[in-house]
Order: sequence, then structure tokens, then C-alpha cells
Amino acid sequence: MRTVRHCRRAVARCGRHCLWLLLLGLSACSTYGDRQAEAIRAVERGDYEVAEARFTETLQERDRDYLLYLLEVGMVRHLAGDYQGSNALLQQADELRDTLPWRSGAERFGEFMTSPAQGPYRGAGYEYAYVNYFKALNFLAMAQETGDPRWLDAARVESRRLEIILNEFAADEGDYLEQATQEDDTASAFLRILRQLRGQYLDPEDLIYRDDAWGRFLTGVTYENLGEWDSARVAYQQAARAYELGYAEQYDLGPEPARLAWASVVRMMRTGGGWEDEWPQLVEEHELDTAEIRPLTADESLLLVLEHAGRVPPIGEMNMILHRQPEAESLMLRPLVSREGEEGAQQLAWFTLHYADHGLGDLLLRYQAGGVLQVLDNPLHSKQVYLGPLWEVAQEVGLLDGIGPVGVRVSVPWYPPAGPEPAASRLHLGDDRQPVRLTVMADPEQIKRQERLRVAQDEMMAALLRETVRNTTSSAVSGAVSNHSDEGLGLLINLLGRAATTATARAETRHWATMPRRARMALVRVQAEPQTLRLEQSGRTQWTREIDPVPRQVNLYLVRTFEQR
Repeated sequence: MRTVRHCRRAVARCGRHCLWLLLLGLSACSTYGDRQAEAIRAVERGDYEVAEARFTETLQERDRDYLLYLLEVGMVRHLAGDYQGSNALLQQADELRDTLPWRSGAERFGEFMTSPAQGPYRGAGYEYAYVNYFKALNFLAMAQETGDPRWLDAARVESRRLEIILNEFAADEGDYLEQATQEDDTASAFLRILRQLRGQYLDPEDLIYRDDAWGRFLTGVTYENLGEWDSARVAYQQAARAYELGYAEQYDLGPEPARLAWASVVRMMRTGGGWEDEWPQLVEEHELDTAEIRPLTADESLLLVLEHAGRVPPIGEMNMILHRQPEAESLMLRPLVSREGEEGAQQLAWFTLHYADHGLGDLLLRYQAGGVLQVLDNPLHSKQVYLGPLWEVAQEVGLLDGIGPVGVRVSVPWYPPAGPEPAASRLHLGDDRQPVRLTVMADPEQIKRQERLRVAQDEMMAALLRETVRNTTSSAVSGAVSNHSDEGLGLLINLLGRAATTATARAETRHWATMPRRARMALVRVQAEPQTLRLEQSGRTQWTREIDPVPRQVNLYLVRTFEQR
């Protein structure tokens, strides 16, 4: 019997060592960005046929990734100038918006017992808004290229759909004015104090994507080209107010986008007429240049050069290990960082900022659980989950057995810090005027980052619950086998079950990887005559175009640039 017990202990020790090796190996598992790296590199070098082939190969046949196939290949075709082909795919993506969020109970349970990455990708709210944004751009580009008014009518429909989506966001989440009003009340101030005591210095309400001022500006361009001056005025005014009330501050855009939007409001007031008493007040209030607000003459055009710069960074996967601490009646979560250098440091920083015990309330709980030593146990690189009186309950239901002596691997998404700003772009015109610096009108990278920050705590708690339940279930099955048949077989089943749950613990890192980092604009009044446009970055010509602009219209020219790597 002693020999059998020694063998079982040896098997258990060997199993624990193997699990630790598995944990370390899986901490560097590939993410969505890793798997699509070849396709993304093809996009950056302008090899769109290869990019579409790679995205199609890896995404089209997988039902759970089909939305991503539509988004990525739709963007590739947009960049290739195949605007109709792009809209054919983006239209399918738009139609999935109402169907993908709904899941059966069996689907929800299956995802819970595996990982969210095993279910269909459902997209984020801002991604669906940008689906309509790019569809509208495609129609505007087709109208620009062909002169066919049907494409302008289609752009109107798409712009209206974008307005509806943005209005839904404002209705569901509250617009910027409602948010500012709520921040002033006593209850909100009290909640902010409580969050800071817990070390949560970011208010999730401040990170919500609740409107898109740039999308509304583009809607104004559509209406202006249709000659619907009042609708264009309203859209430009909605854009200007969104910029001023919070959009520009939330995404750090500065005052210039709002000023440009107000200039377009006044231009529409003067073009359509009937606002002679109002528009001079706006000119004075927003310090507008008289040259940019007068209506276009019969021999003038507006050039809107729209640059989509760079691409949003990939979402990474960070692994953590959840341990039992019986002496403190607590569970302890620590980062498991295997990558060295800058990425490892960034992951530790993400953990410290969003999960670690750096709030006064967290430190008090640590002191209650284990005194001074517990407080000093590397609080910036660990997160304590104090159970206290619930410790015995956790033991009775098998949760602590599920965590086991090795611990449980927990995976969550993380987002790298913002890299250097894309090099400034300047538009050179065919005449002798000074080059025009493009203005950042939208920051999709910040939109995406703030969404990740907003849900970071929820994702961590969901991952903790998912992995403890999965491992507890595995432990319960092996325990039943040990009690009713063979202890050695139960031990083997336990080791295999823990290896399986460890191997399948994955974070959701899928996202629309080809979205741009920035949307930058130059809006320039020119003579309606042939001329040459040239876009320059850091002394390098990125784009040139021979143009013959249509008089008394906003002539749209699309550019996509990528950082030099």
C-alpha cells in the first residue's frame, strides 16, 4: 500500500509540473492578430489580392468568424477601389447586427464552458457604426467617379442609417449633454469617491461610445452634395455640438474639428438662405474665417481629402494564475507573463492599472485577511479576492478543489498603449498656396481602447468565474471516479481534465483589424479646374492625384496611409 501511495504522489507531482510547463507554454499562444499577420502585412503594402485571399482562407469557412470575414475583406475591397464589392460584403455585415447578439441557452453554455473565442464573433457597437460609415463612403466615392446621381441617393440612404444607429446609441447610453448633467449630481459624485477608494480611477460612463461627431459630419457632406441645404445644416450642427459637448474631449481631438463643423453650418445657412440674423452670431462666437463660410460660386469647388491613417493595434492575450491562500481565506490572482522586454512590461502595467490592489479599500481587505504581510505581498502585481466567511462554502461546493494546488489559468484580453502619433500629413495643391495640414477628425484607435478599458473589469470577473467553474467540474468528475471505481484512474482523469481546461482557456482577441487609427481631413476651397493634389508625410509623397473637380460640390478624395515599419 505504501508503494502505491508513493506512486500516486509521484504521479501527482509529475502532473503538477506538467501543468506548470503547459501554463508557461500557453501564455504565448497566438492571438487573432498573430493569425492574420500575413494578411495585414499584405494590406499595408497594398497587395490587396493576397490580403483578400489570406483573409478568405482563414475566416470565410468558419461560421464563428464569418462576420470578421465580411469586415476584413470588405475593407480590403474598399482600399482596392472595388466599392461595389466592398458594399456587397459590408451590407451582409450590417444585416448580421440584429441577428448575431441572440444566442440560445445551449450556445451560451457552450461558450461559457470553453471560451468566448469559441463562439461567433458578434462585433462591437462602434464597429457596426463604422460599417455604415464605410458603406456611405463607398457610395460617395462611386458618385464622385461616375457622376451617376443614383449613387448619391444610395449614400443618402446609408447616411440616414448611420444617423439612426448613432441616435440609438444616444438613446441607450445618454448623449453628451445628459452625461454632463449626471456628473454634476450628488449620487454620481459619491460613486466617484467609492470607485477611487477601490482604486478604480476611470469612470466607465466616461468611456462609452455614445455618439460619433465625425460620422455626422460625413452625413452633412452627403446632404450638401444632394443640394439638401437644410438637412446638411442640421447634420453639420449635430456634428459641431457633439464635438463641443464631449466627443472632442473624450478622444482628445482638440477644438479644430468643432470649428470646421461650425464653418460648414454657417456655409449651409448662407447657401440655403433664411438665417441672416443667426449666422453672424455663430461667426463671432466660433471665430470663423469669412473666407471659409461664404457659399460656393459657380466656378468654385470644395475638396475634401480624407486620409485614413494607420491601423488599430491588435488586441493581446494576457494570462494570469489564480491560487488558493487558505491562511488568508482568499484567492490570489497574479499575472503570468512569459514574454520579455517591452510587451511583458506593458502587460504588467495593464494588470497593475486595471486589476491590481492599489486602492485604499483593496489594501484594507488585504490587511483584514492577513495583516501587514498580506498588504506588502506585491499588491501592484497581484489581486486578492477575499472570501472570509464564504471560504467554507467554497470548500463545500468544490471550488477550492477545482483550483487545486497548481492554480487555475485565467486569460483576459489586453490592449497595448498608444504608439507614436502617425506622421502629420500635408496637402499640396497645384497652385502656389501653402500646404494644408490635415486635421484629425476621429480617432478609432481611442474609441477601441476606451471600449477595452470600459469592459476590462467585467471580462476579468467573467474569466475568473468561467475557469473556476470549468476546473471545479473537472475535479468533481475525477472525484466521482475515484470514489466509485479506481483512485488512480480518477487522478489521471483529473490531470487530463485540468490539462484540457488549461489548454482551452482563451481570451477573446478578435476584432476588425483593418480599421484605421485616425481619420484626418483637409477641406479646401479651389477653382473648379484641373489640378494636381499631393499628400506628403515627413518629406515623402504618399499620394498624388490629377483631379478635375465638380463645381459647387464637395469633391471627396480617399487616401489610406500606413506607418513606415
